[in-house]
Amino acid sequence: MFNLPFKHAKSKSIYAVIGILSTLGLTGCLHESEDNTLKITEFNTIVAVKSEDSQSGALTIISKNDNDEENVSNETGSQIPEEVTYTVSDAIDADKGDLIAITHENNVYMLGRSDMNYVTKYDLTAEEPFVWQYSVQDEGQTNESNPHDLVFVSKEKAYIIRYGSDKVWIVNPSAETEEDFKIGEIDLSAYSDDDGLPEMTDGMIVNGKLYVLMQRLVTWTPDPNVPAYVAVIDINTDSEIDTGKGNSGLKGIPLNVSNPNSMQYLSTNQTLYIDAAGKYFPTAEFIGGITSIDLNTYDVSMILDDGDEASHPYGQIYRLAILSSTRGYFVGYNAWQDNDLYSFNPSTGEVDPIPLLEQKDIAALSIDPIGDLWIGNATDHGVSIIDTVTNEFKETLIDTTLNPINIDFVILEEETN
Repeated sequence: MFNLPFKHAKSKSIYAVIGILSTLGLTGCLHESEDNTLKITEFNTIVAVKSEDSQSGALTIISKNDNDEENVSNETGSQIPEEVTYTVSDAIDADKGDLIAITHENNVYMLGRSDMNYVTKYDLTAEEPFVWQYSVQDEGQTNESNPHDLVFVSKEKAYIIRYGSDKVWIVNPSAETEEDFKIGEIDLSAYSDDDGLPEMTDGMIVNGKLYVLMQRLVTWTPDPNVPAYVAVIDINTDSEIDTGKGNSGLKGIPLNVSNPNSMQYLSTNQTLYIDAAGKYFPTAEFIGGITSIDLNTYDVSMILDDGDEASHPYGQIYRLAILSSTRGYFVGYNAWQDNDLYSFNPSTGEVDPIPLLEQKDIAALSIDPIGDLWIGNATDHGVSIIDTVTNEFKETLIDTTLNPINIDFVILEEETN
């Protein structure tokens, strides 16, 4: 166990404990499919968790336990495989619960969102993992910048997607001082609506372009007259690309769904997939679903419409994980903390109508480096693992004590066969 200094947003420092470093990991083979190559991969799983009242949180490491002992024989002499077990360790504590984990190489970056507005870097290979903590507030900014994503070009360049700002920060993650951290910005104020913000919620880099997903909510509510957009940025010049799809002088790509949450990329068909929840309050409006963008043409196509007031068999759709062109997963929102998990075909939009998980607060979905689906189950305070070949549970629940928020992975060793 190692003690590490950790700076809070509202205090000078405390001590937190990191329990497992890169000596432990999970090992396996990525499922063979039309979209993936066979890999032998070792990795750690990083889970951001929070308390029930959201007033505190932590980053947790989950590792599969190595077992060097031989399998046990039963009475007939047959070998009985050892039961797989996992070790869960609170790695980094925080005094607020609105946080997410972003990984890059051996590093974990904790994005402190509301009430924090900072990014903290940890090196999991170091004896003292804490590296730095920098603010992501503009000078003189009165509202919260609320960072939602950190997207890497390299060790020296990344983008911070800030929900509470109309500017993307360009930063140097290797900066040794806070003064050297911010190295530029990208102005997306053209997409702001009456509340003065475009509500940037996600980012992704594909083939030299940064895609920025913007909800464009009007006083926190989607308005069909103010469509959600995706801006496209050239990462070499940090200038916006005119996609030829925009309206009213906007250069980006207007979407056919409202209140988008996140993007998933599939390299084999050069497609971005986007989930969108539609309108929650004061009454539900089914103006969301799963849509896609062809990155060769910027054409937008509806994959799965969430329905209408009379018929919405899967509820509102607000989380998404894409494994291949024929296998994906989404969360259907029925009511607060009442969600179902579905498997579907991203090429056809066909949904398996039998949920894999029902009536749970499903707070996170993520596909690991070997192709399994990890599910953050806040109802039962843990994560589950589904084998995406069989759609059967490999682990029903790994207890994280606190409620999972998001899941990411640190690859420790990789070999392609």
